[in-house]
Order: sequence, then structure tokens, then C-alpha cells
Amino acid sequence: MERRVFFGNFFHSLSFQRSESVLNGFIAIEDGKIVAVGEKSSYETWNHPNKKDFEEVQLTETQFFLPGFVDTHIHAPQVPNIGLGLDKPLMEWLNEYTFPLESQYKDKNFAKHVFNKVVRRTLNSGTTTASYFGTIHKDACKVLADEALAMGQRAFIGKVSMNQYSPETYVETFEESIKDNIEVIEYILSLKSDLLSFIITPRFAITCSMDLLKQLAVIADKYKLPIQSHISENLDEIKFTMELFPGHDNYAQVYDVAGLLTNKCIMAHAVHLTDDEVKLFAERGTSVAH
Repeated sequence: MERRVFFGNFFHSLSFQRSESVLNGFIAIEDGKIVAVGEKSSYETWNHPNKKDFEEVQLTETQFFLPGFVDTHIHAPQVPNIGLGLDKPLMEWLNEYTFPLESQYKDKNFAKHVFNKVVRRTLNSGTTTASYFGTIHKDACKVLADEALAMGQRAFIGKVSMNQYSPETYVETFEESIKDNIEVIEYILSLKSDLLSFIITPRFAITCSMDLLKQLAVIADKYKLPIQSHISENLDEIKFTMELFPGHDNYAQVYDVAGLLTNKCIMAHAVHLTDDEVKLFAERGTSVAH
């Protein structure tokens, strides 16, 4: 069992309203868990049966501790394309850059090569919790879970679901999507780790039939899972969504009718939400990621 105590400066939040800075403090860690924090002056009186076994580590004057960052929206497979296609509107960018790249993750070796770097890079940046969009490929999503677990990152793993308005080389049927979602859910449960959770991930309404959206909500409820997707990032996206789902008052209502807007749901972007949609999000307890 690893036991270490760090001496130095640290900063953390006690609540949403309160933060605390401790100058010349200590943090004691046992078996990967913080077991004590406080002023260095109080360390001498700290009582622990194995205190003598703690390795003491002194931070330098320029070092300090912060709690790990939480990133609520990461497209793990898109990292190789960072910086590309910034001149393109959303739908063109997806078709010309993103979908062709993501289709390559049917190769497990390619997935492992990229996802190892993604998890390592996010951890090196201080992100200890990440909510990941994977791809439609079940094996690639299992690889992403394996990489996060191997490096000790708390991760929400999303198998992207998309059964319409997608390239022929990167699309799934309703039946494939449901089957593969359940397979990845069961795989992550079999790992028996508190660090990992599956997260239901319809890419966005455009690429999912209403039947698929509704069935994903059923699965989320059955397994008590969180949900993530996109909404209102682009005006053309909103227009196309409303054409695909007539009879709905707004974009958010499409997800709500499907049963996906819950207090365990994260919707990404939400740049152009109407007042009614903001009110609906508040009523459902749905969160927004940038």
C-alpha cells in the first residue's frame, strides 16, 4: 500500500461559493485516497496508526496542488484533427473532416494508438475526470475505457449513436446501435471500477431517428446512466432539426419528447437556446457544457 504525505501550498473549493488556500500545508494520501489535509503545523499532532510509513514529499516554492479538472465534453477521436476545418460551418466540417476520421476507429490498433495519447494528454493537463464522446464502434469504445482505467482517469465513456443522415461508411442501423450500446455498457460494468461509467451518447438529433432517441432514453433509465449530446450549436443545424422533426416547438423539445432531458443529461454548446428552451432545461435539471 502506497502512503505519502505532501508538504506545500494547495488551493481547493469547499463549495460553489467558497474556496480555500492553504499555505504551507500538508496532504496525506493512502492507497490513492486523501486521508488528511491541514496546516503543516498540525501534522505533528495528526494521529494515524501507520504515520511512520508515510513517505514525505516537499513541494518546491513554485509548486502547488489544485483539485483535478473536470472536462464535461471531449471528442476523443477528433484529437488528430485539432485545428482543422475552422473555416467550415458545422455540417460541412462534419462531412469533410470529422466523419472520415472517426470512421477509421473501426481499426482497434488505430483506436488504441490515439486514445492512449488522448488520455495521457488530458491527464498531463490536469484533467482527472473526462466525459468522452467515442465513435459508433463498440470495440473502439472498449479500448477508450481500457486506456482511461489503466491510467487512473475517472471517465464517462460514450458510444456515439447515429443511424441516419450520416455517410455510408460511418453509420449504423437502429438494431446495431442498441445492441452495441448494451454490449459496451455490460463491458464497462464487468470492469467493476468506480472510475468508469458509460454515458448514453446520441450524437445529435439530426443523426438519430426518434425511435432511436427514445430507445436510448429507455436504456439510460434501465441502467441509471447519464446522457450527453449536442444542441443548438449552429443556426443551420437548428433549421434542419426542425425540418426533420416537425410538430415540435423547438429543438430542446425533440430531446424532451424522447425522454433524454434529465437531471443526468449534459447538452453541449447550446449557443442559440430560446427562453423557452432555457426554462425547459431548468425544469428538467439538464446541464450545459460550453
